[in-house]
Amino acid sequence: MKNQKHIGLDFDDVIFDMCGSIVEYHNKNYGTNLTRDDMVSFEFSDVWKCSIPETQRRVWEFFDSPEHQVSEPVPDAIEHVKELLDNYKVTIVTARPETHMVPTKKWLENHVPELLPYMHFTNGFGGGVKREKGEVCKELGIDIFVEDAPIHIESVSKTVPQVYLFDMPWNKALVDLPKNVERVHSWADLREKLL
Repeated sequence: MKNQKHIGLDFDDVIFDMCGSIVEYHNKNYGTNLTRDDMVSFEFSDVWKCSIPETQRRVWEFFDSPEHQVSEPVPDAIEHVKELLDNYKVTIVTARPETHMVPTKKWLENHVPELLPYMHFTNGFGGGVKREKGEVCKELGIDIFVEDAPIHIESVSKTVPQVYLFDMPWNKALVDLPKNVERVHSWADLREKLL
């Protein structure tokens, strides 16, 4: 029997391996030798040592690239997302811009097409009217949210009863988490909490 709870999932680095993919893309196209562990700041501009507009241009260039479409999912994400679909109402809430909806949905269609109608873009980094993830989660009635980005934890934790923070190099500095936020280290770890 399906649980009536509503789970919201971030897209990048919860389902889509954004960090691994964009590091590889950036190394190939911009001559860097970065690894996932070098991404200690959520702000790519801090790591890439370039301006925010240039960082945005590079990220959007990646979204439109063939490399984006062949990027891997986060390990075990697809298998466990499909399990969640059997047990919960599942929605994706991403900070990606609506201007890059087509390549984002194309990737999702190849991995979890069941979620295509349940994907919401908040334009967190330009490309449309910006909305806070917490506001969107509240409107959708989300009970549980899975996020990796430090900049979204505060707004989401104010409107969602249970938040899981996917452990990543860029969120290690978050140690004083709100009471309703729990750090998880993998999809297997998250699965134990939800299934």
